[in-house]
Amino acid sequence: MKTLGLFFFSAIFAVTTVFAQNPCYPNGCRTQTQGGWGADCHGNNNGCLRDANFATAFPTGLTIGGTYTIHFSTSAAVNAFLPAGGTPNALTASYNNPTSTTAGVFAGQVAALALSLGFSEIGVSGFCDLGSLYYFDVDDSDDPFVGMTVNELFALANQVLGGDLSGLPFGATVSDLNDVIDHINQNFDDGTQDLGHLDCDVQLAAELTSFVATGQSGSIELTWSTASEHNIERFEIERTTSADWHVVGSVVGQGDSPVGHDYVYTDNSVSAGETYTYRLVDISRDGSRTVMNRIVTVEAGTASVLPTQYALMQNYPNPFNPSTQITFSLPEASDVSLVVFDALGRQVATIANASLGAGLHTMIFDASNLSAGLYFYQLKAGDYSAVRKMMLIK
Repeated sequence: MKTLGLFFFSAIFAVTTVFAQNPCYPNGCRTQTQGGWGADCHGNNNGCLRDANFATAFPTGLTIGGTYTIHFSTSAAVNAFLPAGGTPNALTASYNNPTSTTAGVFAGQVAALALSLGFSEIGVSGFCDLGSLYYFDVDDSDDPFVGMTVNELFALANQVLGGDLSGLPFGATVSDLNDVIDHINQNFDDGTQDLGHLDCDVQLAAELTSFVATGQSGSIELTWSTASEHNIERFEIERTTSADWHVVGSVVGQGDSPVGHDYVYTDNSVSAGETYTYRLVDISRDGSRTVMNRIVTVEAGTASVLPTQYALMQNYPNPFNPSTQITFSLPEASDVSLVVFDALGRQVATIANASLGAGLHTMIFDASNLSAGLYFYQLKAGDYSAVRKMMLIK
């Protein structure tokens, strides 16, 4: 996919309008919907803005998607494609200057956002640094995409559009992501409104550094750590075995703390052999809720069934972006080391370095700070050692 570079030119076409203003973007900010970018050029409308700046922003054409792609070689090709309609889906083939695709409206939403980001990067008047803004869902505080930047959402949208759905948050669909991109495209429509979905400042109540679930004898132990906490009253633990989340417990937070803390919660209301998925929700003193963007899945153990051998399982999902689960089994209590190496053999992360009890253990590896590529993870426990490969995509 084409990387949107940063270019500056002295003659950049713009239209005269009143831009939505905010301290984050004092000179205004602008986005356009599919219909806006799909208009024919008349006078100084959005179609003329697109025609005048397309070749500058996309000198080799605009390509969206991932494994499968859509390529628009000219502004006229975009004009013929937008607005797109139909059920949002992923692509099942690649296209060159199409008028429709199997991805339905989702392809149109991604194309519209690509134009806004491209024109932002070449400095078209009225377009702020859109990619660095954070997304908020003013109607749904549990939206799993909240807190991601526009650039992160655009990268995820291209991955999903291209046919790889592995990066979607747990329970989220292509339709959900389509709605998010639509919110972004509408947020500063024509530069005359601000719907509140985007802001430059995101202050997470709690910064989560780890979240681990371990199957015990007739229970599941959850442990997590924070790097800092702001205005935290408590953490709620939510659990699901299908699609609906239910609160199963809570742990008191630290209020305001510049340093990290470790937490433990044991869920005793589980059935042996059943698989459960958990997530954390931080509750602020004012009652606001923030769903943490990590989940863990683990099987409840039984008193009579324990692993009979050491084993390191393949991470899931794989490929992944930005986090993945790594599961291993211990037949007895062991000193465990679980580390990650890059393709050159350099250690880049330590996932675990602790004494753990016998059982099945699942760890979450967050690779947000690493570059895309091939990595290896190595487990050492007792005399056992094993290495597996995993692929990070961005």
